[in-house]
Amino acid sequence: TGVQLTIFAFSILAILIALGLSLLLARSVSQPVSTLVKAVNKVASGKYGATLKTPSKLKEITELANAVDSMQASIKSREKHIRYQAEHDVLTGLFNRNYVEGYFESELGSGHSVQVVAITVIGFRTINDLYGYSNGDNTLKALAERLQRWPGTSARLAGGEILYITHDALNDDQLETLKHILEQPVESNLIAIPVKVAMAVIDCPKDASSSEELFRKMNIVTDEAIHSDSWCVRYKADLEDKYTRRLSITTELKRALISQQNELSMVYQPKIDLQTMKVCSMEALIRWNNSVLGFVPPDEFITIAEQAGLIEQVTSWVMKQTISDLAYFREKGYGFTVAMNLSTQDIQNKVLLTKLVSLLTEEGLSPEALELEITESDLVADASLAIENLNELTARGFHFAIDDFGTGYSSLAYLKNLPVKTIKIDKSFILSLASDENDQQIVRTVLSLASVFNLKVVAEGVEDAASLDILKEWGCDIVQGYYISRPLSCADLESWLQNTPFGE
Repeated sequence: TGVQLTIFAFSILAILIALGLSLLLARSVSQPVSTLVKAVNKVASGKYGATLKTPSKLKEITELANAVDSMQASIKSREKHIRYQAEHDVLTGLFNRNYVEGYFESELGSGHSVQVVAITVIGFRTINDLYGYSNGDNTLKALAERLQRWPGTSARLAGGEILYITHDALNDDQLETLKHILEQPVESNLIAIPVKVAMAVIDCPKDASSSEELFRKMNIVTDEAIHSDSWCVRYKADLEDKYTRRLSITTELKRALISQQNELSMVYQPKIDLQTMKVCSMEALIRWNNSVLGFVPPDEFITIAEQAGLIEQVTSWVMKQTISDLAYFREKGYGFTVAMNLSTQDIQNKVLLTKLVSLLTEEGLSPEALELEITESDLVADASLAIENLNELTARGFHFAIDDFGTGYSSLAYLKNLPVKTIKIDKSFILSLASDENDQQIVRTVLSLASVFNLKVVAEGVEDAASLDILKEWGCDIVQGYYISRPLSCADLESWLQNTPFGE
């Protein structure tokens, strides 16, 4: 029994010692594991730091802690990369719109004033089309590098749209310097790519006090900068009305062209031959009376149609209506021709010009029945291309006239190379011809010039008998203007032809 008690006592002691050792061992493991769990939970909430403050005596725990630390570093690096991608434009390395919105709100919220300069590469799509997307990308990278040399925050929004934000507002001279730097040709793959930019300037918070307002007004001012002659436009309240009207005209014009309605119409202004004093031609002019906007002047909506990509539809409508009206007057026995205006885009549109020929053929008319008028400034924009296209059309039998002669650029340099038979002296030189000596000098010079090049001359804007007599005496060929007749609708023209002393 004594031996049994001794054995029992030793067993109890051994168990107690084992339990104590187990508790010590469990504690040495559980504490680091608990620390590891806390560290992992911190990582999950986005907080990073060392897992164990002091190294563990257990090798496995140390290895596990090192693995957690390595995982933190990887997550931190990946998170930094993701944040960079979320805030930057991949191509240029500039900030993106997402970052700019937050930055702008933060700066205004801190009471800071900033100037925002929206820079648009004009014709960026054309750069891609002409030189390829690789060179287009290199152009944007070069512009980004140039802009990053200026103190401030730069961002790329989309395509060729770049934003520059600065706390120190740039004056006109500084803006012009920036423009000059950005417009230096970009050397890419042995090609020098020309660059042209337009700038829209918005001072905040004076002009815009939220990112939503900023981007809305930026679109308005950029639109004005691109479509006006000014390379740099600062925000003004009246630009919003202009922009809204432009949008309304675009929307209503689209609707008018799609729907079969009577809003669009053609009127014709008679021209008389000064030798016979009889009608020889009509100028076809489009008119638009809109149910929402009322009468919209052709100068206004034609320009907007060109900018909005609607000019082909407008010209198609004019062609159909004009040729249909001309065929009607031919049936009635009238032999006058009709002059129709074309834009630069129209001259370059081969499909549209082929359509013109088929419309004439369908009505049994020849190209000689039409005279096509192109403005001088349109011709100068790309004289070589214009000459090529005009020669091709002349070969088909069309006659061309230069409209608004004298209001464009250097006319003499290319006049001899153009297949043009007629020039029209702009009405600004004719309206006061009877009394203004300067206008008289200009008109006489143009008439002398025309005789050298063997061109016919049409004077538009004749509003009195004195001007008509002067033009006749000086050898002008054809005149048009309110003295002869205002532009008339088809029905009114028919009546006028039957009653006028200028009738055929």
